[in-house]
Amino acid sequence: TDTKTYDGTEKTVTGYTVTNISNKNYKDTDFTFNGNAEATGTDADTYNMGLTAAQFTNKNTNFSSVKFVVTDGKLTINKCPILITAKDFTTVYNGKSPVIEDYTILRLDSNEEYVNGLPTDHKIDSYVTCGSGVDAGVYEQFSMDEAKIVDAKGKDVTSNYDISYEDGKLEITPRKVTLTSETASKVYDGTALTKPNVKVTGDGFVDGEGVTYNVTGTITNVGETKNTFTYTLDEGTKATNYTITKTEGKLEITPVTAKVTVTIKGNTDTKTYDGTEKTVTGYTV
Repeated sequence: TDTKTYDGTEKTVTGYTVTNISNKNYKDTDFTFNGNAEATGTDADTYNMGLTAAQFTNKNTNFSSVKFVVTDGKLTINKCPILITAKDFTTVYNGKSPVIEDYTILRLDSNEEYVNGLPTDHKIDSYVTCGSGVDAGVYEQFSMDEAKIVDAKGKDVTSNYDISYEDGKLEITPRKVTLTSETASKVYDGTALTKPNVKVTGDGFVDGEGVTYNVTGTITNVGETKNTFTYTLDEGTKATNYTITKTEGKLEITPVTAKVTVTIKGNTDTKTYDGTEKTVTGYTV
């Protein structure tokens, strides 16, 4: 008999042992064996040789009554213990639950030693995640479950493994977004300068999420001011999933530099003398 640990290869146990003969004059060369003392298997299971007393025949004529007591041989292939450990995983919030992208596998091989990875040509074909999260934060329970393992031909060999799972840590970090109001300038023309647009840079917003702006910056006379604005989160947009930086642009009105000529003419008047004081005042542009 023999016991092995599954590794995807064929295992075999052969032969038999004579453990006792009740008469010292009868030898193990006094009988013949007609059969196949072999048990072979690949998958985790128990395989019997099929060894029976009928396969053994006495050939020593000095003994007329020989009874063969046979215990069948067998090969036992145990399931291969493996530990699948999810590696710590960090990703940026994207509105979805992330899947495991990296893990390690530790298995017990046929030599009863722990080694890394699955047997040659075996791989994890599919799995489901458990304990994951969507919103920004740290999740201590993040692993896989129900892994399906296949061999090189695509055959499902999962039942040959005794699978344990170990969680890793998932960290979902907030998206970094910068909101910047426009910068603009113009020469004084007596009208207000406004720029209502706001530019989004950085990681940006996830589809279906965002903010609504209210740009209040304005200037009419020569000088400069910030292009002030406020914003509110749209419905379904959580503040904890974003790190938002607000940057205000600059609005500037510059003086008119073209030459301006102003013609001024003093007022005139003509009077006839009558002994009283006369006056003319003012001017006309």
